[in-house]
Amino acid sequence: KTIAKRQYESKIELKPERGNIYDRNMNTLVSNAIYFSFGADPKILEDNTSIINLFSELFNRPKDYYKNKLNKNSRFVWLERMVPEDIANRIMSRKIEGLIRREEPRRVYINNEIAGQILGCTNIDNAGLSGLELQFEKVLHGEEGFMILQRDGKGRVVPSLDLPKQEPVNGANIVLTIDQIYQTIVDEELHKGAMELEADAATAVMIDPKTGAILAMSNYPAIDPNKFDKATPGQNRIRAISDMFEPGSTFKVSSMMVALDDS
Repeated sequence: KTIAKRQYESKIELKPERGNIYDRNMNTLVSNAIYFSFGADPKILEDNTSIINLFSELFNRPKDYYKNKLNKNSRFVWLERMVPEDIANRIMSRKIEGLIRREEPRRVYINNEIAGQILGCTNIDNAGLSGLELQFEKVLHGEEGFMILQRDGKGRVVPSLDLPKQEPVNGANIVLTIDQIYQTIVDEELHKGAMELEADAATAVMIDPKTGAILAMSNYPAIDPNKFDKATPGQNRIRAISDMFEPGSTFKVSSMMVALDDS
């Protein structure tokens, strides 16, 4: 009975929507967009050749790449993930039996390189890898849901209202002390200064002296979290937090105040 149930039922994970990130004035810094991912059940895929040729043409990959995937002894394999809507529509217009399409949220960093290191980035499964995305992973991520689907005699997936289903719980939003306008100015000025001085790296922090709130925290070279795979681990580092440096003359004010207070 258990073996038979595994053959005609499958559990599909339902992804939650990750929480947005806002600046102190509720300007959106990070949000989500829906992309499409494609998988297949190799055991019921009717025409391997057509799908191999189609995906190879659309994604500029060797045909053997998809052939090896579809030759695996598995009931499900990913073919491509995070596909833009226009390409997804071209794929679905072919109506290939056994091809599975799933909607998946992908992070969108509105201002590209602005505050790139601070915001951090996520991986293809929308899990935080660095920056605030990693630090507040539990808050932003939410909780996955699931639904149980049945297969008919031909192996086609059919939803059923009688089978268990749990809706996902979306992640919570967070609001930063960062001010988008200040952050943009500091990023641009730091980049300009680093270029003039031919510096390998630079960092700057703007703090509200009354509250200690961080209004801007900038790093050079900047990164674009939308292209996280292009950045090295060193470029992802927030130097103002992780790096050590000698305060030098900037600390003389503190020692002078102590001397005056004791005199």
